[in-house]
Amino acid sequence: MNKLKMFCLPYSCGSKTIYSDWISRYSDVAEVIPVEYSGHGSRFTEELYNDAQKISDDVVKTIISEAPSNYVLYGHSMGCLIAYLTALKLSSRYKYPPKAVIIGGTRPPHLKYKDERLSGYSKEKIIEKMIELGQMDEEILKDPELMDILSDIFIADISAGENFEQDEIKPINIPMFVGTGLQDDEAPAEDMGEWKKYTTSLFLLKCFDDSHFFPFNCPEYPSYLKKVLRDIAKYC
Repeated sequence: MNKLKMFCLPYSCGSKTIYSDWISRYSDVAEVIPVEYSGHGSRFTEELYNDAQKISDDVVKTIISEAPSNYVLYGHSMGCLIAYLTALKLSSRYKYPPKAVIIGGTRPPHLKYKDERLSGYSKEKIIEKMIELGQMDEEILKDPELMDILSDIFIADISAGENFEQDEIKPINIPMFVGTGLQDDEAPAEDMGEWKKYTTSLFLLKCFDDSHFFPFNCPEYPSYLKKVLRDIAKYC
């Protein structure tokens, strides 16, 4: 039996490197495959999309090129929407749909009206928000040219989420594991529970005593995710 693969989708303005240490951290339960969005990181010279459908189409191509049979999709923040859309498309375009979708850090699309809209802000305000969210380190802040590039990527990414529209909820017949941080005001548990409407299969919601970036900072998260992956692998 093939080892379970986990395709990891970054948050807004993130590159695949945010999952680099997960490759070894979760190697005993899955083969972690960080996905690079077009226009980001190692694919910086390629087209930068501000449309969630185009981003997910690109991710679908990336995954199909790997020809996986036993795999899950993992997405954080913006990656939640992309993971859901990718799973929806893989269900009809590929003979092996994901075994599960694991997401956290953002409300489901039908509740996006509750989110602060950022795409209309000035670049200066966008940079302030990036700093507030903890997506910038000191070295980047010292490089105005790099900050300018990253703010363009951030604007494109948040526009993809804010401009996404769906006439009706289209559920996937795939188990969905949803997580959130109890200190994350942008993804409160009562709203994250609404992701249940997006699957006709198993749905589980788990809350962590942490903030928005709980998958990367919360000490208890690795053991939780390993258990989820082991449970999924039993049925592969």
